[in-house]
Amino acid sequence: MHPPPVQALNSACIEDKGLSEDLFPSFDEGGQRGLRYKHRDQVVELIYGTPERLSVDVVEAKRAEIAGLSDLLYNDLRLLDDMAWDVAALTLTAFFHRTSATSINEPFALLLRDYFDWRGTKASHRDYETKVAVWDRLRLLSSQRVRLAGPCELYTTDLVTGRRRKERFRAEGPFLVFHATLSRETDCSEQASLPFDDFGLTLGAKLTLGDWATKFIEARSMLGLNLKRLAEYDTRRQHWERRIGWYLLFQMQNQAPHSQIEAKMVSGVKRTIYTPQQPLYMKTILEGSRLTWRHTAEKNPRRIIRHFCDALATLKSDGILGDYRRLGGPSDLSDFCRNKDYIEHAVKTRWLFMPGKEQLDQIANDRYQITGSGWRESPDLRASNGRPPSPSLPHSGKLLPQR
Repeated sequence: MHPPPVQALNSACIEDKGLSEDLFPSFDEGGQRGLRYKHRDQVVELIYGTPERLSVDVVEAKRAEIAGLSDLLYNDLRLLDDMAWDVAALTLTAFFHRTSATSINEPFALLLRDYFDWRGTKASHRDYETKVAVWDRLRLLSSQRVRLAGPCELYTTDLVTGRRRKERFRAEGPFLVFHATLSRETDCSEQASLPFDDFGLTLGAKLTLGDWATKFIEARSMLGLNLKRLAEYDTRRQHWERRIGWYLLFQMQNQAPHSQIEAKMVSGVKRTIYTPQQPLYMKTILEGSRLTWRHTAEKNPRRIIRHFCDALATLKSDGILGDYRRLGGPSDLSDFCRNKDYIEHAVKTRWLFMPGKEQLDQIANDRYQITGSGWRESPDLRASNGRPPSPSLPHSGKLLPQR
């Protein structure tokens, strides 16, 4: 699953900051002031410190200082963008790859070049300004100025009885904790073999996850994927692919525990049928991806349909989606009449999505607890939706090693 606080942070990063007064209202509670963003029952807070209680006599004298704090806060809001989400997703990936992933207290290194390698940025585009932008966002996410909070639920399995029980708790704390700057002068054995960077003396940072992740790490329930191919999409030219891809990745991961996986004989061959939990409305996908589509839909609805269909086709060709299907009609939405109201009917269409290879392998590993010796076949992908599986939606099987 992807933890709800992480999904809330993703939503806050991709929201339209032009509507900050409505989406990021200010608060003043418990001696702290800042901006607060709500995503379902989760909260992302931007805090700019404990305010000084000013008397009426000194308000005029400190007016410039107060304005400066406000400017700093809204500058932090500006930094909370698509690049900040890339950095956040990369830090989670680095945690699982560079630690034993058993405790949030295990520090790990995140280098500036990790961001460019993950996004597939060419060497000629790794300029000084971009490195400063990445560093600013990393320092923001690893400061006390960004805090996550909200109620969460986890289903844990008793290792003795095998029974599952629901555990409710509140996840709260900064997203990351900053410990040290890794530089050329840092005496750190894990950095000894790394090449020097031309961003001054700074190579990266030494970090740990915030307290919000404690329960998820202890229960080994923080297993969400952060696909490299999604990070490689251009933030401007492939805006729809990025946003829809991340949203569908979250949805397919969250539906996985409730989806059906069963073995059946299809044309004399043993297959494993994967049935998603439920379809998604096109309108739900557009709004969940935080795409600004309504204004364009009023003037040029055909462009919205074209962007949506092209984005799904790209996600499938890049392997992020295994397959997708519209229920009750063709997937190119070509059956709608070309009138002024057809976009209102198009966004009510329902869609089924199948995980791509990487995500399907993870779901299979999580679902099948392999015991004893030998190997086991991972699930094949078929779209059933309550009907016999269609042979036109194949997904090649793969042998999974024993774990």
